[in-house]
Amino acid sequence: MRYTFASERKLTFIISAGGVNRLVDFGFANENNVSTFATNDPKVAQAIRKNALSRRGIIKETTKEEPVAEAQGVKKQEPKADETTQKAEPVTAKEPASLQVREFDNYTVAREALCKEFSVNKNLVRNPTALAKVASEHGITIKYKEI
Repeated sequence: MRYTFASERKLTFIISAGGVNRLVDFGFANENNVSTFATNDPKVAQAIRKNALSRRGIIKETTKEEPVAEAQGVKKQEPKADETTQKAEPVTAKEPASLQVREFDNYTVAREALCKEFSVNKNLVRNPTALAKVASEHGITIKYKEI
């Protein structure tokens, strides 16, 4: 499992995890002014949770839980044939077309994905407002992940 932590500051400190000192370095802030640190070691994650910076709310854990079945290596069940062959209802012209919601990490990732998918010149989407306008023209609503 991957444990992730976020802070509004660039932090560097030492923790003791399992009798070994470890350097924890939150990198430079990204576009959302958030510095992050990730680890696969549960002992390091527990030590960060116990740190005074976490208790004061400066460091927040952003770890997303993995489904138990995938974590244990259990195979997913394939959908039955009758479930996959459901008929889609035709959309009438009177109903407004629903916008597809897509979630992105940040503006840059959204811009790259949509420009590549719809062959849009990047110069046309230089800010989030322009990107949202182009996305809505293609039937997409952009949602950014919260940290």
